[in-house]
Amino acid sequence: MELRHLRYFVAVAEEMHFGRAATRLNICQPPLSQQIRQLEDELNVKLFRRTTRRLELTPEGSLFWNEARTILNHTKHLVQVMGGMTNQIQEVIRIGFVTSASYSVMAPILKEFNRVFPNVEIQCRDMTPIPLFEALKNKVIDAAFLRSPQPDDNLQTYSLCRESFIMVMPDNHPLAKTAKVDLKDFSKVPFVFHPRHAAPLVFDLFMETCQKAGFTPILKQEGNDLQAVLALVASGFGVALLPATLQNLQRPGVVYRELKVDSDPIELSLGVRKKEMTKSLEALISISLEMSQKLIRSKKIKGLKTS
Repeated sequence: MELRHLRYFVAVAEEMHFGRAATRLNICQPPLSQQIRQLEDELNVKLFRRTTRRLELTPEGSLFWNEARTILNHTKHLVQVMGGMTNQIQEVIRIGFVTSASYSVMAPILKEFNRVFPNVEIQCRDMTPIPLFEALKNKVIDAAFLRSPQPDDNLQTYSLCRESFIMVMPDNHPLAKTAKVDLKDFSKVPFVFHPRHAAPLVFDLFMETCQKAGFTPILKQEGNDLQAVLALVASGFGVALLPATLQNLQRPGVVYRELKVDSDPIELSLGVRKKEMTKSLEALISISLEMSQKLIRSKKIKGLKTS
């Protein structure tokens, strides 16, 4: 007995007509009748009572109908379950990122990746730059959205975009209504920034930018993360120079203003380990490069520049 015998029998039992059942099964009537007779011979019972006017189930046929439908339903469920297995998570990619990347191209990139590869699970971790770099080297994560990566022979980085610093000030600052500001005008104003150990490369670039403008910034307050820096600026403790894509974060109490002279660019890159490339990581790299350029051209994210 095969499953097709059960399907043939159930179709005839439901239609109570060999011709209609054959049409439903998309087969000819004679082979269908032959298959039913073979099934009855194998079971050694009569499943149908045939008359010149009608077809009806025997008591044995009624019992077999119930059991056959149960088996076919279980079989259908099993096929659905096994088919669903192919839609379940087949791979996990662990991604680390600096907080500022979440206001830049990272979110659209991961959204597109999830759309194209729904079977790959993405696990994200927000990290400060140095631990992020170490986590990538030590195989704690598989890829990283990072700023100004340090040279490492075991890592490969792909530049996604660049951005300049943007001035962040309280919304009641005297220059808050000015479209573009001169960095020199803030030489006597306290600055808020994160401690150097949290992001030394960006911190050093911030200091160099101010020094090129002719002054050393006054640092009186530190925020351990970008949200803390913005909160301190909103509270009136000073101003801040932050990556330009931070202006996409609407924070009450602060305004973002471009500088009259661009600072040195801050680069956002995607980093991976060279010798552990998978097809999913290759796809992530390809999508990241394509999406970042598309976002730069579309200008949907403020502050982005080509890498």
